[in-house]
Amino acid sequence: MPLSEHEQRMLEQMERALYEEDPRFAATIRDTPVPGNRARRGAGLGVLVAALGVVAMASGLVMNFPLVSILGFVGLVAGTYMAIRGVAGAGRTATAQRAPKPANFMKSAEDRFRNRRDGGPSH
Repeated sequence: MPLSEHEQRMLEQMERALYEEDPRFAATIRDTPVPGNRARRGAGLGVLVAALGVVAMASGLVMNFPLVSILGFVGLVAGTYMAIRGVAGAGRTATAQRAPKPANFMKSAEDRFRNRRDGGPSH
């Protein structure tokens, strides 16, 4: 669902505020690659290998070549494993693995806000 004009303006204002407040952090965020691309590619390759394994297995059975059928089965199993790992890896990101607990996150966010507003630590 696309953002409304008001939401787009709000997002642009937040981006500008982030760049003004912490340009180094904003540059780091901007230069970070999109997570999941490699995992999706791995899942697609896994599906392709599994499909080729099914074709090889069926061809080996039809042409009465047991070695081709065995290799096709191995390809099917390997491709399925690759696809499952790729799908599972696509949902996982580096930041999600290191994310703090929500309560700690909120406390630290509030502390940072107070520090900025008051010009120093609140302790």
